[in-house]
Amino acid sequence: MKKEKINVSETKKQADKVVKKHVLWAMAAGAIPIPMVDLFGVSAIQLDMLKQLCKIYDIDYDANQGKNLVAAFVGSTVARIGASAFKSIPIVGMLLGTISMSILSGATTYAVAHVFISNFEDGVGIFEINLEKGEKLFKDAFERGKDYVENLKDDIGTTVD
Repeated sequence: MKKEKINVSETKKQADKVVKKHVLWAMAAGAIPIPMVDLFGVSAIQLDMLKQLCKIYDIDYDANQGKNLVAAFVGSTVARIGASAFKSIPIVGMLLGTISMSILSGATTYAVAHVFISNFEDGVGIFEINLEKGEKLFKDAFERGKDYVENLKDDIGTTVD
């Protein structure tokens, strides 16, 4: 069901807080040194973020549709799985895999958020999201997400509400 366009000022501030918090959590989950456990943790964090964003934007949330959409967008970044598996190589692999998985996890979480926020701000609910358009938004946001994650390193010592 298509919703009316919303006033984005206060809603955007709330959404930005949710995104920042979940990107940081995703980065932490991406740093879990156990291959595949990190992926499941990041996925759970992204779905929780989607649920919270739906609430903020007054969009009906459906867990199954959310899982399908997140998987469709994030599935295009298969590199995450490689970084997770890379952790199984003793010492060097674990260190490099953990660092890259943490960055990728934060960037993909940022990108997922921005695909949904863009649609929600246009009054599009999760059942009406166009996958082709969403994948393009995801790719663009993923590139911005890598910079966002790098900039968050300065904020790690600060409190996230």
